[in-house]
Amino acid sequence: MRKVLCIVTLLLIFSAQCFAGEWKKEYYIRPGGIYILERSTNTFTPFIKLGDVKQNALAKMNRKADLYGTTTDTFAFVDSKYEPEPYGLILYTYSVIVPPEQQEGVGVMSPFDNSSMNPAIKSISIYDARIRTLKGIGVGNTVKQLFDAHGNPGIDWQGYGSAGWCMEYAVPEGRIYFSVGQTSQITLDSKIGAIHLTY
Repeated sequence: MRKVLCIVTLLLIFSAQCFAGEWKKEYYIRPGGIYILERSTNTFTPFIKLGDVKQNALAKMNRKADLYGTTTDTFAFVDSKYEPEPYGLILYTYSVIVPPEQQEGVGVMSPFDNSSMNPAIKSISIYDARIRTLKGIGVGNTVKQLFDAHGNPGIDWQGYGSAGWCMEYAVPEGRIYFSVGQTSQITLDSKIGAIHLTY
């Protein structure tokens, strides 16, 4: 019995070390996508960016998309059994948020792009709290922490259907939206439930 307990303990320690070792990469939200920080050189390399070809972006996830939530133009990687790898991501080949100025404009292109068998990624939704902005803001932070880190852009929260109530921040590439979910009763204590990157 003691030998069995010893072996089980050793296996748990070994698997815990392996498990911890796999999540050495640090993922950050930067304009236009998600990047990996290489601490030894203090450099960022793209992980998944807006505009990446669908097949290339999916290959970087190192696994198939989850059956639940995946369609022909939406690719869900949200199953937590794949932790510690990034698992709270959904990739889209269309714009998941269409801003108000484009919603009823004449000549605005459809957010769907079915012109190619391998279209580009046009939106990324982030639900993994470990993927944060350079100022440390991610899922689970409060609106107050968001404003303290990134400032208050001085605009109203906008409701975007399934994306929830969002605050848009101006970035050089694409758009970034911090969502507090489906409630319109937003306070400084409200928590960020998702971050959406889109064109």
